[in-house]
Amino acid sequence: MMINLRKYSWPLCLYTLTMLLIYISYAVSQSLLDFAPAFIGVTPMERSMKLMLYTNSWTGIGFLSLAGLRYLAFPKAPPHRLNYTLGMVSLLSLPGIYAGGTFFMAFLALFMLTGGAFGAAAHYHTARSVPAELRGRFVAVALTFTVLIQYGLTSLFGTPSPGLISLIISVTVLIARQNIPSGRETAPPVCSEREPAPSPIFIGLLILLTFLLALLHGASDSLAVAYYMEFDESLFSDVPRLFFPLGALAAGYLADLQRRKFLLPVTALTILFRLINIFYFAHEGNIFFNLCFEYFVESFCLICYIVYFLDLAIRTDKPVLWAGMGRAIALPVTALSANLFGAIIQDFSTGSFLAFYILCLGSLNILFYNERFRERLEILPWETAPLSGSVETAAIPLRVTITDTPGQHLAEYQERYAFTPREMDVLAEILQETPTAVMAEKLGVKERTIKYHIANILHKTGTRNQPELRLLLRMQSCKQ
Repeated sequence: MMINLRKYSWPLCLYTLTMLLIYISYAVSQSLLDFAPAFIGVTPMERSMKLMLYTNSWTGIGFLSLAGLRYLAFPKAPPHRLNYTLGMVSLLSLPGIYAGGTFFMAFLALFMLTGGAFGAAAHYHTARSVPAELRGRFVAVALTFTVLIQYGLTSLFGTPSPGLISLIISVTVLIARQNIPSGRETAPPVCSEREPAPSPIFIGLLILLTFLLALLHGASDSLAVAYYMEFDESLFSDVPRLFFPLGALAAGYLADLQRRKFLLPVTALTILFRLINIFYFAHEGNIFFNLCFEYFVESFCLICYIVYFLDLAIRTDKPVLWAGMGRAIALPVTALSANLFGAIIQDFSTGSFLAFYILCLGSLNILFYNERFRERLEILPWETAPLSGSVETAAIPLRVTITDTPGQHLAEYQERYAFTPREMDVLAEILQETPTAVMAEKLGVKERTIKYHIANILHKTGTRNQPELRLLLRMQSCKQ
């Protein structure tokens, strides 16, 4: 399925502009490194890493601030007022950033905070307007446009000027005016019997996985920075940055395969290959290849942090909060990990670190692929039948007379669809048209668990709801 760019043009523009604003703010903060207070570090690497921690943390807080403003502070405020307020704070902070001085860090924090808030709005609107099967590629295309625009601006103007940044902020405000959510969510989350609300345990696991991946990502960032500091800056160029879009497109396509089945393990493996590359192939002759691979890996990590929480957000009652949570977690954790690991970089053992990393990678994959563990966490199965193959109720001829009882063929259904014993118990109740609450009471489990098993059954049979499932099984009973 291809992305209709015209259909998703507004969310695409908003996402591209907000990411461009964040990326440019990072570039500006690093270019103004001399304005940072002396207490953040002495060496250029130390100052750069600590400033990255500072900016990443405020951007992460910005991702959470939109939800705080909407759900707590101003639940009834018109959307355009908050939109204009964020834009004005961002614009007013620019002179303070470029002027430097005592309040440089405070103005920089305000700027990163507003950028994160716009980013949260873009993530929310993406989750709300782009279907799940396209979200990976949508984010990849938006990031591709972002990097290409930034590359062009850097090539033409060097470090972006305050006027150019002000123009980007103004356009972002105008586009975001229609996209920032107003008040508390009035519409229920986009849930169905096929996509039940996520369990708290699953949300906790997703946060944990993101935290661990960001931790490993930051550690590898620290090694990469230490490696590149050994070489003359004349060896570097902006061309390897173009490998970021290539990685993003590859990761976006991978994300849309089989309900994100391959995205997390492949991302973790790319970080492992990055480490091996730094440890064993770190010499001047490979500098260009190493830089290209760096950007390629960065894009995989970014897509991974984003799409899982976009999927989660639309199934909860607070999508504004969860849509950007992946970035809110990953940004400060990655920078903190890079700083902490950078402090002990002289004392680490290559073999020990690789062994630790492989252990973490193995643990992530066990958690991600073990079917029993996934069932305990109420995570839907990987194998899903396409909706296009489901039974259309309106297409069933009225002359079909159903004389058989589908409950008589439970054993055949279990063999055909590989139902688990618990799914068979639920299926028997579905065929008797037992309400969900009554099922939970009879089987001695929570109603949310029953909904999870119903979703599994619907996915395995390629149906969309219980009436369609019963109709499918009755038709199969007639054929038998």
